[in-house]
Amino acid sequence: MSEFPPQLRLLRDFYYKKVLSLPAEAEQVHAPGLIAKPAFFTLAHLQRHLCNPLLTPAWFALMWQGRAVDCLRAIDRKPVQKGELSFFNENIIEDYLARGASLMLRGMEFFEPVINAMCGAIDTPHQCVSSSATAFFIQRTDDSYYRLTDAHDTMVLQLAGQSTWRIFKRFTLQPAGDHATGIVMNPGMPCI
Repeated sequence: MSEFPPQLRLLRDFYYKKVLSLPAEAEQVHAPGLIAKPAFFTLAHLQRHLCNPLLTPAWFALMWQGRAVDCLRAIDRKPVQKGELSFFNENIIEDYLARGASLMLRGMEFFEPVINAMCGAIDTPHQCVSSSATAFFIQRTDDSYYRLTDAHDTMVLQLAGQSTWRIFKRFTLQPAGDHATGIVMNPGMPCI
């Protein structure tokens, strides 16, 4: 991809100008309202990927009432000529999302060329770096979703709705209860 869409140019420039210039002791940086209405990845994109019969539970996690849903039971098989094909029956996702479940879809850099290009742009100034992208669809803030712990820098871009992210101090793999910052994320707001 030779050139980014305008919204991703804003995100790339935010990363190059703000994030790369941060001192090592900086905990995080965010830019409220950077992108007015994110359009490079929408709910329609997410729905398209979730309806892909070649998707497997290794690519996503479904949470309902604070627990992971076992989606392996939704792998179906179809006999063909001299063998059998496995495919994912997405009805389990539709059923749980209708109940208010939350979802995390990993590997967005493999599904969306424009996101792959953005990850490549982030990787360019670094040696031995491979960025990844994950989509979250969280319907209720009271559904205690995953406690994500990353031992690396993470960029979050809120595409729709509002959520509060608790950002812990750098290199603290087991939060001791006190978080460094609580950031209310709105659409178009990146935080690193």
